[in-house]
This record gives sequence, C-alpha cells and structure tokens, in this order.
Amino acid sequence: MALEELFQDVGVPTHMHTDGAKALTTGQWRKVCQSYGPVKQMVSEPLNPWQKRAKAEIRELKKQVLRIMSHKGIPRRFWDYVAEYVSEIQSRTAHPLYNLK
Repeated sequence: MALEELFQDVGVPTHMHTDGAKALTTGQWRKVCQSYGPVKQMVSEPLNPWQKRAKAEIRELKKQVLRIMSHKGIPRRFWDYVAEYVSEIQSRTAHPLYNLK
C-alpha cells in the first residue's frame, strides 16, 4: 500500500488531516495508521468553501500536468516532477483572486 511506503520512506506523521472519505478513514488505511502509530486522524468539516477552492486548484494542477506530459511525451513515471514544476510556476504567477498586477 502506498501509505506504508510513504511511512517507510519519509517517516510516520503524528497527525493526518483528510477530507473524510471512507477510503481514508476505514479499512486498510485505518489499519496501517494504527499499526504504525497511532497516527491521529483529523477530518475536515464537510462542504467547507476552502475545500471547494482547494479541490478546484488540484483539479487544474492535474490537468496542466497531464497536458504538459502529453505534449512533451514525458513518461508517466515522472508525473511527480512535472507536478512540482507546475506548482512552482503557479506559486510565482499572479492570480486574479489576489488582485495582483
């Protein structure tokens, strides 16, 4: 499971904040968190306006990553490098939300 690999490669966090999806609060996920932890799991409140904004930004990031990879012929195994590249560009680009000129 990817979560176990993360814990082994990076370390076990003391807290994890998820969106409350069943896959992230029950079953195998929960067993892994308990066996490595206990890892305190916090769930965000449903239908929070900030979550909607974050999900929209993540969706846009994924679109841009796939677009760049397809256009440049980058193998899928390098998706994380492309995601970091796109994130760095977005973080340095003015956004209408902040009224920057």
